[in-house]
Amino acid sequence: MIGFTLTDEQREFRDMAHKFAEKTIRPAASEADEKEEVPWDVLEKAHQAGLMTYSFPERYGGGGVESVLAKAIVDEEIFWGCAGIGSIIGGVALAATPILLGGTEDTLSIFRAQLPKTWQSLVVGTFPMSMTASHNEVLERAMQVGQEAERRRETKLVDTVVTNAAKGRAGVTGLEGTLNAVHQGRVQTLVIQEGLRSPGSRCEGCGFVTSKEFENCPFCGGRFKHIPDSVELAVRNVMQSGGDVEVLHDPSPLNNHESIGALLRY
Repeated sequence: MIGFTLTDEQREFRDMAHKFAEKTIRPAASEADEKEEVPWDVLEKAHQAGLMTYSFPERYGGGGVESVLAKAIVDEEIFWGCAGIGSIIGGVALAATPILLGGTEDTLSIFRAQLPKTWQSLVVGTFPMSMTASHNEVLERAMQVGQEAERRRETKLVDTVVTNAAKGRAGVTGLEGTLNAVHQGRVQTLVIQEGLRSPGSRCEGCGFVTSKEFENCPFCGGRFKHIPDSVELAVRNVMQSGGDVEVLHDPSPLNNHESIGALLRY
């Protein structure tokens, strides 16, 4: 079953975008249409609110939001305010894309210097290529840059999980602790090492999943039934509750914590 419950982050973006559309875009839309003018004051406010840069990587000053669903939710609210103004807000990166993808280092340096600080996070990596490079050569190098960026992102995520868990603050590591958090609906992002499998038991009453042996469920007193993979069931439960699941492809410090952990909602 697919879950349709929005995460806390998605609700926050939806509410922010709706409020901006209602209070800022809609009051200015009719006049902008009648005068055939660009409402620069609205665009400046959208920029200040982060609505133009929230999906850009954090290391370049953006919000680091990668969820396609979150962007769709924001776009829906902005376009509810005004489709024309929404198109301007959503299209600000079009002119930047060719430079970011194909510019030289000098060109990129000049271009970056001209960008607002909150836009400079758009560049995740650059690499030089010959004008005669084949499509496959460009694709291979681009994949390498993308994989390097993904490894950095995964490393940062794991460090956050382990640190938060150690401080007892919105994080948990280890199989049993993570399964408990999943049952309580607290998991925002479940992080697991690729290939992780672990047998366990599932309560026939409340659905609690555990890797330990209990005669009766500590939550409802129900009976347990053996399941071949408690991790797979945890993944399913997190997705149904509107959480995210991150699968790590490279060895990480999470291997020292039974290869599983989570960022918690509270």
